Amino acid sequence: MRIIALLVLAVAVSACVKDKSSIDEVVGSDNISGYVSLYDDGVGKVDDSGMTVTVEGATPAVSAVTDAKGYFILPELRYGTYTLVYSKAGYGTYKRHNVDHTVELGGTFITPTPSLGQLAKASVVSASASVVGSEVKLSVSTSPAGSMANTVYLRFFLSKNKEVSSTTYMYHSANYISNMNPFVFTIQKSELESFGYTAGTTVYFRVYADGFWSNDYLNPETGRMVFPNLNLTTPAPGSFVVP
Repeated sequence: MRIIALLVLAVAVSACVKDKSSIDEVVGSDNISGYVSLYDDGVGKVDDSGMTVTVEGATPAVSAVTDAKGYFILPELRYGTYTLVYSKAGYGTYKRHNVDHTVELGGTFITPTPSLGQLAKASVVSASASVVGSEVKLSVSTSPAGSMANTVYLRFFLSKNKEVSSTTYMYHSANYISNMNPFVFTIQKSELESFGYTAGTTVYFRVYADGFWSNDYLNPETGRMVFPNLNLTTPAPGSFVVP
């Protein structure tokens, strides 16, 4: 009986050693690397160097600066899940959440390469709404004015809350290209209904100039999209009643 007990103990110890060995193999470190592709606030390509990529919350701080080809390398990071923060003067800060850094030959390479643009240089100077039949028209003027020679990018936000903004909203539009001034968004009643707004509802709106590349990302804590390249100089919210 004693011999059997000793054998069971030996097997258990051996299993523990194997488990520890497999853990030790996983608990290691390697590089995280990747590229960026940088643009002005439109579609013009610019120098890819000088963007800082930082590991959010790392102690001590871990960061790297992109070279002329847009390449960066964050050396010898322990395996785990990270958030990478991309920042450079004149650019809205971009975040890549949930980077899964696991055992890979040559480390973790970030794909796809993010295309990141500069903050919007244009700003919205006026925005008004009118209801025409079953349509709502948002008329927006910018400075500088949108024209065929000067493309401006615009995005609007809707809410039932009169404090609607780029961070407090129920709906956000796509990024619209404006080559005229004023630019008019036309929103159909059926679209508003699909957004959750029924006839007779007061809807508040706010319009911002954006870059072609919005540097947008999903904030996993709020479940909302973040738009870092918006020019926050814009009029107070306006409103309309759903027809």
